[in-house]
Amino acid sequence: MMYRNICLTLSMILTSTFVTARGEDSMLTELTLHGIAMTDSVVLKLAPPTLIGSLSRSERDDLAGNFGWDRFSKDSVVAPIWIDLDYIQDEGGKRVGHSIHFRFVVHERLDRLRDRNIMTSLFGSPASDASDTGAFVELTPTEMATHGIPTSANTYSGFAAVPLMNRVLLRGVIAGQTIDIDQGVVLTWRLVDSIEPGDEYAARWSPLTRDSLGNQVEGEPQPYRGAGGYLHLQSLESIEDSLNSACLVEAKILLHEPQLWFGSSNFLRSKFPLMIQEAVRKMRRTLAAES
Repeated sequence: MMYRNICLTLSMILTSTFVTARGEDSMLTELTLHGIAMTDSVVLKLAPPTLIGSLSRSERDDLAGNFGWDRFSKDSVVAPIWIDLDYIQDEGGKRVGHSIHFRFVVHERLDRLRDRNIMTSLFGSPASDASDTGAFVELTPTEMATHGIPTSANTYSGFAAVPLMNRVLLRGVIAGQTIDIDQGVVLTWRLVDSIEPGDEYAARWSPLTRDSLGNQVEGEPQPYRGAGGYLHLQSLESIEDSLNSACLVEAKILLHEPQLWFGSSNFLRSKFPLMIQEAVRKMRRTLAAES
């Protein structure tokens, strides 16, 4: 499952090591001020995290969409999940990617969410070795320097191989960083697309097909760029007494989809809502069982 595999890989990156950063050099600043290049002409910026503590009750209702804040923040496995999906288009109206934005409330304290593997709680268990689906291999500082991968004391990087719907294999280095902000924490990530083509760590995708015997065959790799986002966790303790052990979880993701992946069909977009809903409900059940 494409969405699950991508976020499973991110879980291994963003929660294997918690590194914190502040200031102008943070990855969050890069994503919100400079953005992510989908193509030569399309660069998208992520909206900054919404600080819910500064919102009025009516603004919180707006944040919950048609559900209303009381229903949205209910302590229930089936409490609503707000989801907004948009196509990313170039200047000619051609679709080049997806903007994925969703938020929900989970009744767990921020300190406990931060201590646990939040991304794995949402999207499954990490791969046990490099042969597993969604494999992720941590890179050493020496490896990063050798391959021209940007390094930072506050950034954690690794090489990922992510299959998409058994039709595309996406490979590349993903950098992650955890940033503390007011009453919350932001787990940021992005695909590193500055590595020279031909390098073994360069971002690329390959088509996956089946031969006459049913064996999976990987096709010729193509360059790839345009993926990143963040997961924002913030405590609702200051909102109202009934939410003193609850958090708002919000994800914003940008994903470039080359036309050759699925022939400009709605295939990917049609899968997102159910996958998000299933992942969030599974997470809530797990947390409830551990309480």
